[in-house]
Amino acid sequence: MYRAASGLGALKQHGADTQLLNIAVRSASTSVAQRSSGSFLGWLTGARSNALPPPDFALPGVTIPPPLADHVEPGKTKITTLSNGVKIASETSPGSACSVGVYVHCGSVYETPETLGATQLLKKLAFTTTRNRSQLRVVREIGAIGGSAKASANRELMSYSYGALKTYMPEMVEVLVDCVRNPALLDWLKAELAEASSNPETFLLDALHSSGYSGALANPLIASEASISRLNTDVLEEFLAEPLLSDIPTATGTGKPKSVYVGGEYIELPGGWLKEKEFATASFTWGRPGKGLHSRLNPLVNEFDQIKSISAFKNVHSNTGIFGIHTSTEAAFVPKVIDLAARELTSLATPGQG
Repeated sequence: MYRAASGLGALKQHGADTQLLNIAVRSASTSVAQRSSGSFLGWLTGARSNALPPPDFALPGVTIPPPLADHVEPGKTKITTLSNGVKIASETSPGSACSVGVYVHCGSVYETPETLGATQLLKKLAFTTTRNRSQLRVVREIGAIGGSAKASANRELMSYSYGALKTYMPEMVEVLVDCVRNPALLDWLKAELAEASSNPETFLLDALHSSGYSGALANPLIASEASISRLNTDVLEEFLAEPLLSDIPTATGTGKPKSVYVGGEYIELPGGWLKEKEFATASFTWGRPGKGLHSRLNPLVNEFDQIKSISAFKNVHSNTGIFGIHTSTEAAFVPKVIDLAARELTSLATPGQG
């Protein structure tokens, strides 16, 4: 009997506590609503509540930083030449991030029959295993500072770039130099590069240069499997050390035979990327037909089921370049797609239609 009475009393007490809690919550909600939103009439008429400060109210003890200027002058580029001829271009940026890069006159145009494929193999080796670091260590050191590293290689230039916060500039330079100067040659990278030579799109661009140019630009960017198998550490070191350690201002103008376009009838705008205004015009011309779903070429894919893909491309070099339309289609539809591509190029050059 005592236990039953005690249990009944506890239930009553619990019910009373719950009722008091509900009343307190309702009171608090009503109080907050009154302080934050004011009366219903005030809300309806758009009157401002006196409980909360306006957004432009200056808080006591809080210093507001000055607003940014409408126009910030870009930093001036400072060029420093080292004793071995290497040029360092630096520019002050207002942000907290920075980017460091190494650019080398080292591409397929400088390759010999003994070094064919060295450019792309060096690109594969970038930011992997070095003589001082394993690939895991390189990846961890880059990720530890929130960095982003990449390498690219074309027919005339190789680039290694590394971006992170300015605080980590010394670490960035140390890793970058190690990856550029001390790459370790791994057999699986050679096998991976040999597989890339069978890519149809890569083969098409190489064939375009081989048939369109005489001289160094005719060298394949992706060498054959037989050429890659002949490469070793000594060959790569010699190939990379020549532009890195020699007198750069003198060496860049030598050892590179002039390439002449021999691919048939052509209309040329000479100059390549060395002429900035003409290069900007060419870049716009390439972007006008465009790539992707929003290009003017994409409706052809929807109109003709035989066309699998179609896009514009450009390959710009120091003194020349190639611009055209790349497409993938059935063999029987090739004559028709050539006419369609020519029609698009003609409309691009026709006032009022481009």
